[in-house]
Amino acid sequence: MSRFTPSSMPSLTAIGRHVKVEYILIVAIVAVMSSSFWIGSHAHRRNFQTTTMSFLLPQPSNATNLGTDDNNNIIIHVQNPRLWRNNPNIPSWLQEYMEWHHGILTHELTNATKRDYNYLVLRCYSFDERCGGVSDRLKPVPLILLAAAKSQRMLFIHWYQRPYPLEEFLLPPPGGFNWSVPDFLVEDFLQQKRGAITRASMVLRATQKEGWIKTVHIHDAQGGSPHYDEVNGPNSFLNVFHDVFRILFQPSPGLAAIIQQKLQGGGKENTPQLIPGRYSVAHYRAEYGREVNRHPKLTEPSFIQTIALNAIRCAIELQPGYPIYFASDNMIALNAVRRLAAFTKYPIVTFDRDEDIVLTLDDVGMELSNVTDYTTKIINPYRPKDYYSTFVDLYLAGNGDCVTFGRGGFGRFANLISYNASCAFKHVNKFYAVPCRGHPPLDKTDKQLADEGFHF
Repeated sequence: MSRFTPSSMPSLTAIGRHVKVEYILIVAIVAVMSSSFWIGSHAHRRNFQTTTMSFLLPQPSNATNLGTDDNNNIIIHVQNPRLWRNNPNIPSWLQEYMEWHHGILTHELTNATKRDYNYLVLRCYSFDERCGGVSDRLKPVPLILLAAAKSQRMLFIHWYQRPYPLEEFLLPPPGGFNWSVPDFLVEDFLQQKRGAITRASMVLRATQKEGWIKTVHIHDAQGGSPHYDEVNGPNSFLNVFHDVFRILFQPSPGLAAIIQQKLQGGGKENTPQLIPGRYSVAHYRAEYGREVNRHPKLTEPSFIQTIALNAIRCAIELQPGYPIYFASDNMIALNAVRRLAAFTKYPIVTFDRDEDIVLTLDDVGMELSNVTDYTTKIINPYRPKDYYSTFVDLYLAGNGDCVTFGRGGFGRFANLISYNASCAFKHVNKFYAVPCRGHPPLDKTDKQLADEGFHF
């Protein structure tokens, strides 16, 4: 049994039988994309090159570009394919923990040996009182990794019937951190109904206590960042999130195809391409739970259009001249922005969805309060692809540069995984727009637009 002890942060010291570290040489041929996933040396702003690789296929930090072949594909030699190795933005203790986790999962963990290890599960189960959206569920990942390292636990992420396994939407990338639960551990995890850690402030302390399996599902607007920073230093959570997210997640194949098509203009004439790190993002969440029912004004078309158009002015003010990706859960907002793009001839991209209301990840066709344990079978009337729009918006918003966002955690989550997490602006305060002046040609007020013939 291989164990490790975090002798101090930021380093971990392996004890017992050492995990074999494999160094291999591979040749990866990757289609030329118009953007780069990988990292620069700055704290918040990630560097990118004109022609390297898409965010859908991360490039290891120790890759050597050998040029292109006859088909204009990039040829890359990789000495050491684990995405965390020699990554300057991943602290050494986390690199060592990921190495240890990889070794156990690859060489040692079986049904026969599973009791030799302790586990930490970031969970969302059908019987949990609340799971929330993708931001609520995944924003705490750096804190959970820290807790797993400090408590010598194997970390996994597990969604069950709410709405589907996470692997329907996101997968561990090649060479990335494998968080997917082995089949022989699924039932053991699902039986942990009681005792879940639900507060970010308790995660580090509670996971140190005895127990074979510890489970976590927390709702924290900051994702537990203050507790992560307390151990690793100021802004550490902000600095690490972009890379941690890409080491853990890539879109599932069906989702990836939609995202890549949208980045390339969706196959439509005169639709701008979006180059990761070279466009701004405006996010507006209009369907904000029970608050919409309490405040009827929030559903008025004129109110929604005002917020949406102001968000666009804020986005261009952050990065004048950049194309803009606009994400929203409301068709009135999306259509208003599409009309603005056509009226001003400015490159604004939206995701073409057909539904009137975007499904939340808790929408499974039945009242979840009636689910008492994992044996209750949910017959979900929706398909996995019916939830894709949330993840398409996340990836397109998360691959921009500057992000302006409103209420809720989604926009801030996208900002964390973006190429410039320090470039952000909240365009809503207590439901109302925080006015932005914009920048030509998106610097006109709603009244000026109306006077020029824009139809609201």
